[in-house]
Amino acid sequence: MDYERLCCRLYGQSSQPSFADGLRAITPLNQDRWDLNMAAVVQWGRARGKHISIFAAKHDTEPGKRLSAEDLCDVLRFGDDSHLPIPSLFFYAQGMPVVVTRNQLIGLKVVNGGSFSAVDILPDLTAATIALASDVTLHLGPPAGILLQSDDIADFAIPGLPKGTVLIKSKTVAIPDSMRGKGPRSRGKLGFGGVTHRTGPLCTPAFTMTDQKSQGKQFSQVLLNLKGVYGSSAATKPSFMSLYVQLSRAERWEGLYLFRKSARADFIEPKNMLDRDMRNAVLRLERIGEETRRRFERDHRRESWFQDWDSMPESTGGADPSEDEEGHLSMVPLT
Repeated sequence: MDYERLCCRLYGQSSQPSFADGLRAITPLNQDRWDLNMAAVVQWGRARGKHISIFAAKHDTEPGKRLSAEDLCDVLRFGDDSHLPIPSLFFYAQGMPVVVTRNQLIGLKVVNGGSFSAVDILPDLTAATIALASDVTLHLGPPAGILLQSDDIADFAIPGLPKGTVLIKSKTVAIPDSMRGKGPRSRGKLGFGGVTHRTGPLCTPAFTMTDQKSQGKQFSQVLLNLKGVYGSSAATKPSFMSLYVQLSRAERWEGLYLFRKSARADFIEPKNMLDRDMRNAVLRLERIGEETRRRFERDHRRESWFQDWDSMPESTGGADPSEDEEGHLSMVPLT
């Protein structure tokens, strides 16, 4: 059965592809994305003999306040997300794939979600550095800028830069009040209570992405993390849409790998289904569609062109979703 075949795709054998071979990973959790991206840059860079640079973002605090060592650790553990587009620790190896996290140069397609190669980086020469290994350097501050390259801008030539490249500078963004615990009913993020701004690059390594960001993409080799988005035991089950999006990113069965073994209940017991709000939305759209069709037929039935259109056989390409006795949408089973 499909579930048993899927469980045979567990990742971990030495013969399986690595990030250095073009493997990409998808996970619903940002924390997993941050961790996997950092490990991937190291693996990718060392496989190609590239020096690895780690840039710590700059964090501004409220006047008279200073981050404790514990708060600083908490702040650096929190990477980029939809509310804070700058990573806390930017791992870099020359030539690695990156994705832009905020619109910057729309005409040059340096936009949120845009894919590039990082062909060079400009360190801030005033920032202190620490040699963590012979091929790893920690920079105590963000880079001054990053030189990006992509096929979309291959014909662009900016004076002073290599053809087909664009330079983006590190930016400063405000920490959202909700992260600082300043908004109503907001618990905030650990360590961010006194932090006002973060400075760093508006891009992040692209070896790993969330299931939402992966939509519209496909990969020849992909590592999937089929799990829920919450840590509590009551909400660890992956949603129907997350399962569908992740599994459909693989171009072929042989290139699909699982980060962890999924529970049988996630697929079969009980039946995985769309959440109630989405089911209701789909059914509402169906009802609106039927009502629109009836109004259209009523208003135009006497038109000559409508008579010709009405005589054409309707398509029967597939069955529409329907509700079962419990009000659940019937879904096509995973194959």
